[in-house]
Amino acid sequence: MKIVGMIRCKNEARWIERCLASILPLCDQIVVLDDHSDDDTLARCQAMPKTYAFESPFEGGLRGMFSFVWFDVFQRTSTCNLETL
Repeated sequence: MKIVGMIRCKNEARWIERCLASILPLCDQIVVLDDHSDDDTLARCQAMPKTYAFESPFEGGLRGMFSFVWFDVFQRTSTCNLETL
């Protein structure tokens, strides 16, 4: 079973590397969804090992779509993991 860490962030360049480093030993992969940061958060994430960082495809942020999209991702992941047990 693989463990995937998921993080949504915006303008977290100051903290993101420490955050990712803290969960890296626990995860097989980390997926970061950057919410159009004005700083170099996305570049710092992309430089980390086992980390896949993307900018949000939603212009102006994820406010309306975030809950639905991430709920669907977590729901599918949980269902998949429960079926394989």
